[in-house]
Amino acid sequence: MTVQERVQRGWDYLRSLEFRLRIPRPEHDLTDLEVQEAWKKTAIASQTNSTAVSISSSRSVGNG
Repeated sequence: MTVQERVQRGWDYLRSLEFRLRIPRPEHDLTDLEVQEAWKKTAIASQTNSTAVSISSSRSVGNG
């Protein structure tokens, strides 16, 4: 068994015990928060529109 396999096995055991890392993810130094917020707003709006269409089409009455 290699070192990498042992490390992975240890992580598997921790995950089975519902262990989660509790550190924030790093941010890039050149992050543009305004661009990110604008993207989030458009992504959420497009996601809700596509979800509404798929729900309404799946609830239609068919021939069977």
